Amino acid sequence: MLTSARLKRAVRGKSWAAPALIASVFFWSASFTWSKLALQEVNPWSLAFWRWLIAALFFAAYLPLSGQGPQVRLALRRDGGRLLLLSLLGVSLLYGLQNIGLTRTSAIHSSLIMNAIGLFTALLGVFWLGERLSGRGWLGLALAFGGVILIVWQGAAPAAGVSTLAGDLITLAAALCAALYSIYGKPLVGRTPPAVMTGLVAGFGALFLLPVAAWQGLTIPAQPGTWLLLLALGIGSSALANLAWWQILARMDASRAGIFLFLIPVIASLIAVITLGESLGGQTLAGAVFVLGGLYLAR
Repeated sequence: MLTSARLKRAVRGKSWAAPALIASVFFWSASFTWSKLALQEVNPWSLAFWRWLIAALFFAAYLPLSGQGPQVRLALRRDGGRLLLLSLLGVSLLYGLQNIGLTRTSAIHSSLIMNAIGLFTALLGVFWLGERLSGRGWLGLALAFGGVILIVWQGAAPAAGVSTLAGDLITLAAALCAALYSIYGKPLVGRTPPAVMTGLVAGFGALFLLPVAAWQGLTIPAQPGTWLLLLALGIGSSALANLAWWQILARMDASRAGIFLFLIPVIASLIAVITLGESLGGQTLAGAVFVLGGLYLAR
């Protein structure tokens, strides 16, 4: 039975979870358009570096203030090697490839194809971790795969005559990196505080990105608007959205919270249409329905 104090905390937790969930979905949705705009001044690897350097600096301040300094040292001693590989997969390669993809495809295509993370994660869970998938799950994955093919096929022969196939395929590779990050990082979730794990991955990821960005030609933005975009991506889409998401999962069933993630490509597409003037073709829309419907069945 809940005491009065516990009941108040539970009510406060639930009331806090809803706006946090909305904020996380918004930050992640807007990140595709924000990245596309920032890429007008900075190159893909520089964008990834600045984004995650800003996120790392945020966590460098947040973790000591929240009393999680000892957990940082413990995580480094216990899982330092795994954290390095996670940083390479889930930050450096994922966002470097995603940004390169965005220079060759639309923000709409990128947001839709990145939903293949769920497809790849499920398949890796079956073939790598030995997890079981129901008949409904396999049907959902087949539909999602068909949707991805429709979107990429649209990019190979677009109505406007400008192929986005290369960008779509690079984005698909980024989604695979994200799925590998999720699978490989799964053992750490139960023993490492989420903020500690995210902060360390952000820091190591930025370090890995620095030499690549320097090799490509590290771009230091001159426009204040670009710095605002980088701050929004680093603090909003990378740091705060991830922190809020882990707190949400502590207060809400993952299956319920996960449903809201299906809003990301929808909101991302609306933002791209309004801000960038992109268009949503019939084949892309059909592919989106297959991807989102398939992932919903397979969840």
